[in-house]
Amino acid sequence: MNSGVSVDTRISQVTASIGHYQLRTDPVLAPNSNQLRGTIAYGGDNRRGWNYGFATFYDYRIGRLQFAQSQVTYNTDCCGFSVQYRRFNFLVRSDNQFRVAFAISNIGSFGTLRRQERIF
Repeated sequence: MNSGVSVDTRISQVTASIGHYQLRTDPVLAPNSNQLRGTIAYGGDNRRGWNYGFATFYDYRIGRLQFAQSQVTYNTDCCGFSVQYRRFNFLVRSDNQFRVAFAISNIGSFGTLRRQERIF
């Protein structure tokens, strides 16, 4: 059984989101989880200037912060540059990742930060 609830708001350039997700399954197939998720960001994907955000997942069941990411982006008229730091903290795996991307308008994005992994 899976359940989740999320509340999102945007006031001017500030975006905030909080959610709770619970997974109850056969422990042999996948571990149970009881997670609280939060995101706060300033700016947007097409906004000129500095944009930044932070997202995190905390699991109440194991009492551990499982995932956190922060991203800083600077956009100009024709291009943008993004830097992201990600931290995984699972029982089996503990990992840090740095990702970057350089985007040129109407051409594409180059780097290790993929679109689906971005905050913006």
